[in-house]
Formats: sequence, structure tokens, C-alpha cells
Amino acid sequence: MDRASPKDPSSFPFIVVGNKTDGSNRVVSREVAESWCRTNGGYTYVETCATSGEGVDPLFMETGRKALTQNNEDDFMPTSLSGASGAIKIDRATEAAAEEDKKKKKKKCKC
Repeated sequence: MDRASPKDPSSFPFIVVGNKTDGSNRVVSREVAESWCRTNGGYTYVETCATSGEGVDPLFMETGRKALTQNNEDDFMPTSLSGASGAIKIDRATEAAAEEDKKKKKKKCKC
């Protein structure tokens, strides 16, 4: 779980997310959450509602912006999985081979 503990938490682009903004079962107010974020490191705060989907798009957009502006590559997923254990390479050749294999399996089926 190396990715769960960034090497330098002070520079990691954390985002605090508040859910249940529809009012039901809300425990922490927006004001309290924003205040906590300012006091504890200046974290970005985004509110979402799982039932309506409200705020989910802005959350993902902000996450993407932060990822693109982050300079420490050690804290993010690799751009290539070629060196990862058990990785497979997906390209046109492997895709074509998979399609051919699929066709062969269909021909064998006596359905």
C-alpha cells in the first residue's frame, strides 16, 4: 500500500470531500468543513451528493487539475504499465489476436 502514504504529505494534492449534501443525515456543515480545510493545510473542499450525483463532476475535474499540476511523479500512477508485475500490453496486435480468439470460440460453440 505504498500509494496510500505519499512520500511528502505536505505537498500531496489532497482533496476533502463532503457527501450527503442533500440534507439527509448531514453531520458536518459546509462552513465547518471549509474552516477545517483552511486550518489543516489549505486543502481543497468539494461537496457531493451520491443520490443525485451533484458535485461529482467538479470533484473529478479538480482531481484531474491537481494531478496535472503535480510535479512529483512518485505520488501518481505510472503512465505505462509495461514494467508492472503481471502487466499485459494492449495494442492493435493484441486486440486483433483477442478478436480472432473470440471468433474461434464462437465457431466451436454448438449453441
